[in-house]
Amino acid sequence: MGRLKNGLAMTVKTAIAEGHLVVLELESHGELDNGRPYHNEYLILIRVADGRIAEIREYNDTQHAHAVWIEP
Repeated sequence: MGRLKNGLAMTVKTAIAEGHLVVLELESHGELDNGRPYHNEYLILIRVADGRIAEIREYNDTQHAHAVWIEP
């Protein structure tokens, strides 16, 4: 994360909570120190049990992340 000029801003696009599940659709915006823009999309699934977070799963565009962070 030190390669981001001004950190990573996250925007919640959708939030749904029903029963023991919470689903978040997020979008990130940032700029790397080399000038490349980083705008990824995420889906986070949170499962709650006994009033506590029991599981978190995160999905994002790994191809975009690789293209921005790794490829020359």
